[in-house]
This record gives sequence, C-alpha cells and structure tokens, in this order.
Amino acid sequence: MQSFSELKQQWERLIPTEPMPGDEQFNIWLSLYDAKMVASAITQLAIKHKKLNGVMERDYVIRFASAVMSRLYREQRSKLSIRRTTVNQETNSSEHLSPDEETLTRLIESDPEHARAVAFIAQYGEDATFGDMAKAVKEEQQKNAGQ
Repeated sequence: MQSFSELKQQWERLIPTEPMPGDEQFNIWLSLYDAKMVASAITQLAIKHKKLNGVMERDYVIRFASAVMSRLYREQRSKLSIRRTTVNQETNSSEHLSPDEETLTRLIESDPEHARAVAFIAQYGEDATFGDMAKAVKEEQQKNAGQ
C-alpha cells in the first residue's frame, strides 16, 4: 500500500511538469478511495497528459484523476456485488461468503451466462474489469464468427 508521500512522489515522477495538487486534495482522494486507486488514477492521468502533449488545464487534471478513481471504485463495487449476489443466490444467505469449487460448478451447470462470468474471473483474475470482460466476449464472438 502506498503512503501519502509515495503518492506525491509518484505524481512528481510521472507528471513533473504538472503542478501537484495540495495536501488537501490528496486527503480528499484518500478519504474516498484507497491508495491503490489513487495511484492507478495518477498513472492513468500521466498517460492522458502525455497523449495531450502536456496541455491540460489545472481544473481538468483534478477532474480527470477524480473521475478515474470514481470509475475504479464503481468497477470494484460491481465486481463485489456480482460475487455476493452469486454466492447468496446459491446459499440463500445475506452474508458474504467465498464460493467453493463445488458451489461454482453447480452454478455453472445451471446457468450458462453465469458460467461465462465465472470462467472469465477464473481466467483473468478478480481484478479484471467489466471492460475487460466485454472485450473478451467480443473477441470470443469474432473468433466464433470466423469458424
């Protein structure tokens, strides 16, 4: 996990030409999101900054980084929600449980669409996003259309 100072160092290293936000802005981000999301947003901001040849308005820099964090947070919440819903439907439980292999096997056999989601998570890991899943589905469709 990155500390406050490490995040500021990351900013300085990746976007040295862009004025660093004040401590108050970093505190706001860290109160809303975990440090990993903030670090990822800084990296994505650096990529955007480079694509725009370093021409970004100060206000846009903060809004862009905040929007990335918000998107990452929503994706994380959606993934957790899908996992909880899946397990809860199978176990008729309202508490969060980790699915075991037998439970997942029964779900896959009973619901082909769910099987695709489970297979995707198994293949790409729990950190994969819905965007990654959509891309994989599209590639699978193109592959199947070519056969």
